[in-house]
Amino acid sequence: MGIGEFYALGCAFLWALAVLFLKKAGELVPAFSLNLFKNSLVFLLLIPTIPLVAGLNWPDFSAREYALLILSGVLGITLADGMFLRCLNLLGAGRSAIISCLYSPFVLVLSMLFLSERMTWLRFGGFVLILAGIILVGFERPQNHKSKRELRTGALIGVAAVGLMATAIVMIKPLTEAYPVLHVCEIRLAGGVMGALVYVAVRGRLATEIAFFRQPLPWVPMIAGSILGAYLAMLMWLAGFKYADASVAAILNQTSVVWIIVLSAVFLREPLTMRRMAGVLVAFVGVVMIALG
Repeated sequence: MGIGEFYALGCAFLWALAVLFLKKAGELVPAFSLNLFKNSLVFLLLIPTIPLVAGLNWPDFSAREYALLILSGVLGITLADGMFLRCLNLLGAGRSAIISCLYSPFVLVLSMLFLSERMTWLRFGGFVLILAGIILVGFERPQNHKSKRELRTGALIGVAAVGLMATAIVMIKPLTEAYPVLHVCEIRLAGGVMGALVYVAVRGRLATEIAFFRQPLPWVPMIAGSILGAYLAMLMWLAGFKYADASVAAILNQTSVVWIIVLSAVFLREPLTMRRMAGVLVAFVGVVMIALG
């Protein structure tokens, strides 16, 4: 195993751990507040990280590029991340992980529409398999006191969240290729944090939100989930794509789905049914087909 493959697998494992912590924190902290905390913490952590990793020179972004990155942050971080945390609360870690497999086909379809990328039969087959895996788990009998309505609502929110994430990435894909990724991430995080703060200010909830963070909260899972998932996993994700082939890194990153299913069964006592295992396997094969297509 090369160093790039090691980083890609490490990214998947760290993200899986982060999902467990965020799930625990989300039982007591609303999705919006948890998302605001996570993004603000990682934004602050990247301030010293960028000069250490990428140097002191800041790229010469144009005003249009700044606006595009900030809009991407509002869509992909303020909205999509918050919605995915809500999905995590409603569905649990296992089901949410399988729905996250839709990210690859969403990116593929949007790239075809707006970036003129091509659809192959292998990629189309992967798309179908991912949908089949989600349907397998979606028709699973409700457990852990979850009603069918909660499962349907969580699934719809999760699909919408993944769609927004894909849209937010595709719209800035040319910028990720032209500029250092850490700088792009920092501007997107700034847009995500600003979008959330503007929302609470317009709703007249800014003082309420500040007061919320002054009370006793599950700080350990909140901080651990934020650092593991949105900071360390992101750095290892970048390293994986730098030192390994992109297709290989993408496949290894997606092993987070398997880790989440296993770890949520061990630590969160989520059921590990045959239907769920089959759904994971089918969806994972679909992701591999898309990456290789």
